Amino acid sequence: MADEKRGREREQQWNEAIQQAIEDGTFQLVYQPIVSLTGNHQEKYEVFVRMLGEAGQAILPGQFLASAEQSGQIIAIDHWVIRRAVEVLAKRRKDGIETQFFVKLSGQTLGDPELAIWINDLLRTHGLAASSLVFEIAEQTAQQYLKDAKAFIKAMQQIRCHTALEHFGSGPNSFQLLKHLPVDYLKIDGSFIHNLASEPDNQAVVKSIVEMAQSMNKQCIAEFVQDAHSLAVLWQSGVHYIQGYFLQEPDTSLSYDFSDEVA
Repeated sequence: MADEKRGREREQQWNEAIQQAIEDGTFQLVYQPIVSLTGNHQEKYEVFVRMLGEAGQAILPGQFLASAEQSGQIIAIDHWVIRRAVEVLAKRRKDGIETQFFVKLSGQTLGDPELAIWINDLLRTHGLAASSLVFEIAEQTAQQYLKDAKAFIKAMQQIRCHTALEHFGSGPNSFQLLKHLPVDYLKIDGSFIHNLASEPDNQAVVKSIVEMAQSMNKQCIAEFVQDAHSLAVLWQSGVHYIQGYFLQEPDTSLSYDFSDEVA
């Protein structure tokens, strides 16, 4: 009983801290580059959110997102991230830099029937092309919220925003899922990338995903790339883009040099 009480108190504390951060806007975006292996030098970054503590320290999503999802506050956080991402993109465009952001969405946010309209209005207000944003849905989330995911992706196609399935290959029905969700990008699950050079089974999975994606005119991104040996295998397998600490950990600056060749 004492443990349950402490657990409820901790949950309540997180809920109050999250609500305060939502009201004050004390979140922060950090960015990780997504880099082409095929000579495309367009700036692409995945956007991650951090909550700022009372002392200004960055609190990682693993500490607060579960509470935010349980309380429904995740919808407000997703909206803050999208709004802030669009503001940053608009500023870069004004400075003559064309950048594309990949933005994660939660299942609860996908269920908002007005979401696509709000995104479209936001892009128009800031004079941004819809292709500036790619919305990511985790495979498990897509399975759980399949109807909402289908409707959202269809709406994004209509306004010309791109979409991606994240952690692709992690579930038992990954390929069947693509029949329902015509996304533009597949982000290969990091479990297949870890120690890729020494794991023939993982190499076979990656190659099969890439071949299937190419046959469906989709681009593949390898998540969590951590070493040069894996990079060589990914290049040989025909993966289009890579992302991970091998390139750069998430950072508050948008300073990666996309003109550098990594392959």
